[in-house]
Amino acid sequence: MKDRNSVRNLPTPDDWMTPPEYYEKWNKKFKFDFDPYPYMHDLTKWSAYDIEWGDRNFINPPYSRVAKELAVKEAIERANNGALCFCLLPVSLSTKLYHKHIKPNAMYIEYMEGRIPFIGINSKGQHVNYHLIEDVNFKEVIDVNGVEIPKYVKASGQFDSMIVLF
Repeated sequence: MKDRNSVRNLPTPDDWMTPPEYYEKWNKKFKFDFDPYPYMHDLTKWSAYDIEWGDRNFINPPYSRVAKELAVKEAIERANNGALCFCLLPVSLSTKLYHKHIKPNAMYIEYMEGRIPFIGINSKGQHVNYHLIEDVNFKEVIDVNGVEIPKYVKASGQFDSMIVLF
């Protein structure tokens, strides 16, 4: 697989973290036991394509076209072997990926009302989160997979999203 940064024309990571309150709500219902694409994951340690997945997988894949396609196709393959794959994907209904892979293989599709305020690094290299504060000098951080990111910034990455179960 290509390096996740090489499949996008921006010098930023190609993944976005799901806000904890969204993940917790879905985890209560589906009881996830694995995340093959964790936020800010060091791909030199392991790749989602080279390891065993769980029985109930939470998947918020990289969002570039090539990486997203690889993740969806991998989720379909794992689901065909008995795993539940909960995919949180950007809505892209006019694509070949949707019509040739997602729609014919999904057992459930739900379009989210409103936009999910994802956490990540935008195209300007700024950490974004869904919290707003007045004092931009406030430096509280959260640890995400061993990487410290600012907990509070001015804006959030937002995408129209859909849930797809394979």
